Amino acid sequence: MQTPLKLVLSKLPDAKRSGSSWSARCPAHDDGSPSLSISQGDDGRALVHCHAGCTPEAIVEALGLTMADLMPIDGNSGPRMVPKARKPATVYPTASAAVTALEARHGKRSALWTYYDAENQPVGIVVRWDRPNGKKDLRPISRNVQGWVTNGMPEPRPLYCLPELADARRVFVCEGEKAVDAARSIGLVATTSPHGSKSAGKADWSPLAGKDVVILPDADDAGNRDADDAAA
Repeated sequence: MQTPLKLVLSKLPDAKRSGSSWSARCPAHDDGSPSLSISQGDDGRALVHCHAGCTPEAIVEALGLTMADLMPIDGNSGPRMVPKARKPATVYPTASAAVTALEARHGKRSALWTYYDAENQPVGIVVRWDRPNGKKDLRPISRNVQGWVTNGMPEPRPLYCLPELADARRVFVCEGEKAVDAARSIGLVATTSPHGSKSAGKADWSPLAGKDVVILPDADDAGNRDADDAAA
């Protein structure tokens, strides 16, 4: 049976795989460079996101599909699954305003890291809280065409310190931004994938193509799994 993801990809002959997702030129606008991300949701639905701001409705219409075509079949012959309506995310005019909103709910942050695209423009933030019980709490912020929202960055996600990687011959891949900052403090060019050790497959690792890469995992089971995902 053809999945919704395969159906969408069949309409995008220029789609190229990047990690666990694909990128292609968006059919809903005059797209000179690939700005459309395509991936599969946990429930099997096809996810489409235009970084230039085209709505999913405009994208599927340009593909000759409908929104229902993005939904998986529930069972052998049942109707397509209809997703629950989500409350629209609050859009903040600046990244600082989004961080302030998170701090109003979770308290004063312990740390903050900003992610940039290849043009050195900020596109996302990871905010961290260190709790009294020794655990940490992370919350993402991302930029879209309207402003800043307290959601994760769309896939494929940029690597941390991306602009510094272009001219590097050797790059050290660490687990987490805190470890990257420690590596950078002793003169190493280092990076990590955003949103935790379980999300390495959702990052765009292509900027490391052709470079010497040294993976420095945390010394635990999660670190080993993260290193394996990054190596793959």
